[in-house]
Amino acid sequence: MKLLLVAAITFSTATLFAQQSNQSVTIGTENRTYVRYLPTGFDVNTESLPLVIVLHGLGDTGVNMAGIGTNSIADTARFIALYPQGTINVLGSTGWNNGTLLASSSDDISFMHYLMNEMILNFNVDPTRVYVTGFSMGGIMSYHLACEMNDRIAAVASMSGTMPTSDISSCVPAYQTPVMHVHGTADATIPYGANPLPSLSLVPETIDFWRGVHTCSTVADSTQLPDTGSNSISVDRFVWTGCTPDKSVE
Repeated sequence: MKLLLVAAITFSTATLFAQQSNQSVTIGTENRTYVRYLPTGFDVNTESLPLVIVLHGLGDTGVNMAGIGTNSIADTARFIALYPQGTINVLGSTGWNNGTLLASSSDDISFMHYLMNEMILNFNVDPTRVYVTGFSMGGIMSYHLACEMNDRIAAVASMSGTMPTSDISSCVPAYQTPVMHVHGTADATIPYGANPLPSLSLVPETIDFWRGVHTCSTVADSTQLPDTGSNSISVDRFVWTGCTPDKSVE
């Protein structure tokens, strides 16, 4: 009987958390929601995994971002993924309070602090390996968090989102946050190198800011990735040299 009881307790502990679940929390007076994904076979008692926070773009949802394929990577690379939900901005679209003209007015900083604290305290997340990534407005928010929560974020990766000009003028990161930026040169929504949107920088300005933070040289190692598609799109990878830490701007 004791063995059966121990087995039952062990089983219930191992299956306490659903692999993907919808969560909510009250921040101030607002109800905030997010999707939580735990990798296959996650054991809170034996694993201290990294956390990756994935931020949606303008008008999108955290639920939609949870379906882009990151979860399968979490299973093999072993990390926990969170997909927070932004709130309505002045245009009636979901977004983030990221220092741009299309920002929402919600207390997203407190929301992000809550998410990190919750995952560290209750899911044994490694506090030194908390990462943020996002698409478009979510990418912009990634940079904003690298400034506003600089001591808590190990690295950021922005997809098609540049830095707010307000952050470029005021951000003084004590921790040299490694960054990766992914952007199409023909992007018609957030321009790459000309005609910037109000309150947003261009890609070269964003990279120059972080190159300065990491004291990188002006030279980057450039590699053209293999073109495996039957289209006119090519991909170039630039990794800046002489950075501290090395190769921390890409």
